[in-house]
Amino acid sequence: MSLKSVRILLFSSLYPSVVRPIHGIFVETRLRELLKTGQVEAKVVAPVPWFPSTANRFGEYAQFAATPRDGVQNPVQSPMV
Repeated sequence: MSLKSVRILLFSSLYPSVVRPIHGIFVETRLRELLKTGQVEAKVVAPVPWFPSTANRFGEYAQFAATPRDGVQNPVQSPMV
């Protein structure tokens, strides 16, 4: 008898990205532990506030603009919305 994988969609504004690699790392760590079981398939939606400029003068807000729309963070698919 084979077990089917549970498919989950993780929706969190606290999730690492290329621009903010340690932001919400605890959420990614928990997801990784679930994935290690082999019984879970996951996709991540990590919404980021829209900001129009990546100019340094805008500080942390400019990081929002520099965040890629989608990508794969390690082995976890992470469509950033």
